[in-house]
Amino acid sequence: MKPLKLKVKGLNSFIEEQVIDFEKLTQKGLFGIFGPTGSGKSTILDGITLALYGEMSRKSSNYINTNVDTMEVSFEFQISSAQVKKYRVTRDFKRDKSGSIHTKLARIIDITEEQEIILEEQVRQVNNKCHEIIGLNIDDFTRTVVLPQGKFSEFLKLQGKERREMLERLFNLEKYGDELSQKLYNEINKYRHEESEMSGQLKSYEDVNKELIDEKEIQVRTIKEEQERMNIEKAKMEETYSKSKTLWSLQLELNKYMEDMNTLEEQRQEVKGWNEKVQLGQKALRVLPYIQNFDKKIEDIKNEKKKNDELSNQLKSIESKRAEILEKYDKAYKSKEEELPVLQELQFKLQDGLAIEEALEVLYKEKEVLTREFEENTQKLEEKQKKKESLQKKVKETNDQIVQKELELEEVNTPHEYVEQLRMAFSIDQKIDELKAAKIQTENELIGILKDMDDTKREYDSLKKEIEEQEKSLIEQNEKLGFLTQSPPGDDECLLISSNQLNDYKNKWKMYSDYSLAIKNQEEEIKNYEKELEEKKNKKIVLEEEFTLLNENINQLKTENIALSLRENLKEGDSCPVCGSTMHNIEVGDSSRINVKKLEESLKEKSDLIHSLSAQIAKAEGEMGLENKNILKIKRDLESLGEDFLEHPIEILEENFKKLQENIQKYKEEKDKLEQNIQTITKKNTEKQITFSASVERLNNYSIQKTQILAQLETIKKELHENQEALENFQKSLQILDVKKEMHEINEKEKKKNDLQNQLKILRERLKVDQEQEGILIKVESDLHRICTQKSSDLKGVEKSIEEKKNSLLSKLGQISDISKELEKTKEKIEKIKKDFETSQNQKEKNDIAFSQYSEKLNISNSYLLSMEKELQEVQESLKVKLCEENFVTVEEVRDCSLTLEEINKLQKSIDKFNNDFNQLSGAVNRILRNMNGKNISQEDYEKIQEDWEKINTQEKELETNRISFENELNNIKRRLNEKKNIEKEKRKTDEKLGLLRDLEKLFKGKRFVEYVASYQLQYVSLEASEKLKWITRGNYGLEVDEKGKFIIRDYKNGGAMRDASTLSGGETFLASLALALSLSAQIQLKGTAPLEFFFLDEGFGTLDDEVLEVVMDCLERIHHEKLSIGIISHVESIKNRVPVKLLIEPAKAGLGGSKVIIEYS
Repeated sequence: MKPLKLKVKGLNSFIEEQVIDFEKLTQKGLFGIFGPTGSGKSTILDGITLALYGEMSRKSSNYINTNVDTMEVSFEFQISSAQVKKYRVTRDFKRDKSGSIHTKLARIIDITEEQEIILEEQVRQVNNKCHEIIGLNIDDFTRTVVLPQGKFSEFLKLQGKERREMLERLFNLEKYGDELSQKLYNEINKYRHEESEMSGQLKSYEDVNKELIDEKEIQVRTIKEEQERMNIEKAKMEETYSKSKTLWSLQLELNKYMEDMNTLEEQRQEVKGWNEKVQLGQKALRVLPYIQNFDKKIEDIKNEKKKNDELSNQLKSIESKRAEILEKYDKAYKSKEEELPVLQELQFKLQDGLAIEEALEVLYKEKEVLTREFEENTQKLEEKQKKKESLQKKVKETNDQIVQKELELEEVNTPHEYVEQLRMAFSIDQKIDELKAAKIQTENELIGILKDMDDTKREYDSLKKEIEEQEKSLIEQNEKLGFLTQSPPGDDECLLISSNQLNDYKNKWKMYSDYSLAIKNQEEEIKNYEKELEEKKNKKIVLEEEFTLLNENINQLKTENIALSLRENLKEGDSCPVCGSTMHNIEVGDSSRINVKKLEESLKEKSDLIHSLSAQIAKAEGEMGLENKNILKIKRDLESLGEDFLEHPIEILEENFKKLQENIQKYKEEKDKLEQNIQTITKKNTEKQITFSASVERLNNYSIQKTQILAQLETIKKELHENQEALENFQKSLQILDVKKEMHEINEKEKKKNDLQNQLKILRERLKVDQEQEGILIKVESDLHRICTQKSSDLKGVEKSIEEKKNSLLSKLGQISDISKELEKTKEKIEKIKKDFETSQNQKEKNDIAFSQYSEKLNISNSYLLSMEKELQEVQESLKVKLCEENFVTVEEVRDCSLTLEEINKLQKSIDKFNNDFNQLSGAVNRILRNMNGKNISQEDYEKIQEDWEKINTQEKELETNRISFENELNNIKRRLNEKKNIEKEKRKTDEKLGLLRDLEKLFKGKRFVEYVASYQLQYVSLEASEKLKWITRGNYGLEVDEKGKFIIRDYKNGGAMRDASTLSGGETFLASLALALSLSAQIQLKGTAPLEFFFLDEGFGTLDDEVLEVVMDCLERIHHEKLSIGIISHVESIKNRVPVKLLIEPAKAGLGGSKVIIEYS
């Protein structure tokens, strides 16, 4: 992978967006990243890992700058495999109110071609895609890109535990060391616990065997034979008991029903009064709607008259205001047409004048600012000249101080080889102190383990005794539960069946009552229809007879009228066309015609009444037919209920159900209590078994720990002796007695040396800053000269513009003193005219609309009143007719007799209930007498038969209980025997797994497997490192690993002599470390899919002297090539001149934003 470009914004010290162009940085192969401590050098690597993996290698979770809430990072890179591909990864982050950071945007784009292709856009998918393209996770990528040279220099010389731990970290072998050991330990403990638990379980099955099963089977067979004999005897007695029980129940039931019938007879007179009250209430209920309608009509007319009066008054009020509104409107219209145009023209002139005045105000302010700026710049110019002279003097003093500090630094230098050997001796001395402390600690641990072993042994004995007592209690509770479950009173299913039967009979009784009441009501309705029908038929017959008679009279009268007309027209001597006579006797009565028209109208009325009655009769006959059909349907529904429920009174069924429910509940409570006791004892026993197994496990662990601590103590003693001998050799070699005192003196010199170097660094930085400021002051001085000239010219132009504006204002408005005030007055006058006109116009329109609306409403109200009064007369006539039909004289009589429908229904239900109860009791008494068939039984005889029956049932239950108990015991013994076999089988498997795990534990004990893997990896890395070291040193040195895994330097300048790595000089150590680092990087890269074409060298260059630094830089300049770029991360200024391309990071400055990056070329 080759980096192309990195953009960061808001990341740590980078507030504004900064762009790092790696194509420019890597074009020479070697580049450097320079900047003071804390400026943001390492943040560049953080930006790359954030873009690729969404997290930082340093695992920080607060990487957004505190001055912003968002962060953006974009990284472009190239993969140089068989086909060159380019990608861009972009991520945006945001800090929420709680301070947590979340990803807003994540995207990876293929930018190889001109047409960019978005590959993924979700956080997880982008992470996976980057991992897929590069082939490395964040840890491998970071260890490959950043080579910590100081760590490898240390690694060359480390021994013992520190060296093994570093091997684990470098080769990522932690998972084969402590992690694997912990997993094995956990797994062994798990199977030990299982094995201990199974052993404890097997102890509870010691009493289970085949002989016990045979014994229980014999007991079961004996009880079954006894049960067969008992069943024969019981069958003989059952028939006698059943007949006696039925007869006795019927006698008791008959006595109860007779008592209920006597009670009902006492209520009969009261029920008769209820019936009369219901009939009057029903009639009143039919009349009440007519009364309510009449009252409502009267109230409506009253309300409408009140509304009509209000409308009349409002209309008069509107007419009185109309003339005043029209006068105001005419006046406002005249002002709008005459005064408004003049005022608007004046307004436009005043607005132009006001604009000129505002422009003059701006020019006056501009003149004032220019004058002030001119004076300020003149003053600044004088100050800068004085400051430049002072700064030049300060630069000379700083140069003198730098020369003095460099002389002091030469005096405190100490030979590097001496310091290295002294540090090794000091390290051994510290190791000896640590080993002595470890020895004391190990001895104390041994004493503690011996004490814990004694305490655990006492706990083991106590737990064993408690477990035996709990197992005995568990057997007793199981036996009690077995006896209880042999004779249960029933279960939830029996209870459900009984409940369903009870509900079914309740429903049937209710339906029986409803159907009987409905049939009675329907029959009464039919009687009413028949009575009404008979009345209407008789009335129709009378009307038909009257109609026939009247029709005959009308025909006769018509004939007489015709004859009378003929007689009147005949003259004396004319022959009659009817009789032929010439003598016409005209009586006095015949001279007036008989009026037939009134008789015909009467005939028509009778005809209409006959037709109306015919329709009413047909309708009544149809309704009566429907009622008959309904009665037949209800009777069929009544028959479908059957008669079996009549033999089962609800009270007895409810009492039996309640007893069954109580017995089942009591049984469940006793059973739950026993099961709870068994569960509690079992749980306690299991807990004790687990604790017991744990104590056994602890005893085994303490024994193992004791052996391990003894071996560890021996190892510490041996290592202490070896380190003491090594310390004596160093003391002889260095010719010192007190290593610590000598090391303290060296550290003091080093501290003084570091202080001097820091002081020199500060002085040089100060000198650089002062020189930069001197250059800035010269540039500022020149700029101030130019600004003063420009300000003077601008001031003259402003004064000229002011004079021109004054003349223009005078020509437009003359001598008006306050234009703004005059403009406001004009605007107010215009607004007043407009507002007055608009107000008067709105009032006129509203008045017109109101007058029209109220006139229309008044007309409608008058029409409505006439209609309502006519309706009132009709309603009053209907009320009178209804009162007559229902045999009421006055409205007050109806109100006195009226009852609510609810009250009528309540009384009717009471009447119906009385009738139903009486009918049911009569039917029940007749049914019982038929069933008894004249038989009876005394209480003494029945109790004797019942006692014999209960006795034989009790004996039967005892036998059944014993049989179930023995069978349960037999099944339980068989089940436990199978469980015992299964546990023994599982224990054998667990023992086999535990054996394998213990063998693995021995194999991985002491991290021997880690050392083996590390030594194998180290051999491979050392071969690669030796090749690189030969090439870097031009064949002078090679690197090997001896049998103990210790690094050996092969010195080819001295005939291939072998040297210890600790004998290398500072420059040689760096070269060997660099070769080792490059080899490890290559080893890690084998995981990836494409080679990394760059790395950062993060070395403390500040500790290297000039000679070593020269060797290092010469080496780095030679190892980079076209496919490998090297970046040096440092804050040492002296390296800058040796690096061809530099990325300079300027630290953040208060008020001037965050850190800045600049690319500079040598």
